[in-house]
Amino acid sequence: GLDNLSAIAVRDENSKYLVKSYIQKNARIVCDPTFLWDFMNDNNVPVINENNYIVVYGSSFEPELIKGCINYAKQNNLAIISLNSLDDNFEWCDKNIQQDSLTPFQWLAYFKQADVVFTCTYHGLLFGLIFNKKVVFSPTDFIIDKAASLIDYLELNDVLISLTSFSQKVNWDWNYLQINKKIDSLRKCSIDFLWRCLT
Repeated sequence: GLDNLSAIAVRDENSKYLVKSYIQKNARIVCDPTFLWDFMNDNNVPVINENNYIVVYGSSFEPELIKGCINYAKQNNLAIISLNSLDDNFEWCDKNIQQDSLTPFQWLAYFKQADVVFTCTYHGLLFGLIFNKKVVFSPTDFIIDKAASLIDYLELNDVLISLTSFSQKVNWDWNYLQINKKIDSLRKCSIDFLWRCLT
């Protein structure tokens, strides 16, 4: 089936390698579709009745990062709110919200209004970046396979992967002027490629 496609777009180097190994064609790396929409200015994302909190999204967190999250929350008077991804119920969180009780736009609102995003997931990372948050990433091998290309491109390997403590990650110099410039460039190249393919 892949051989019959006139163009193939992937979002990471690992997928590009897999396509090449199967059919000897070069796939084009484009950004994840979440970057193609302006969620920051989307009026469908509501204002929720929550203030001053860390949003937690994912199922696999390093114990030291959990301790760091709890300490940082206490020091900065922040609540810890978990958006359960796999029926998680974290005792270390102040509130656990089941995803089936949220609309997609309400789910986004929790990211948009958060002070900090604490995640181990690919899309938790992306929406933390989209909403220009301090992101504390607890990487797993599975997610690194998806996210490594983007992390390298954005030059965020130090803060997302190399740094090991919650406070180091959260207090890093999050220069969103530079990060957004790179995301904008990737978005433009991706849209240009997709538009050429579709027309």
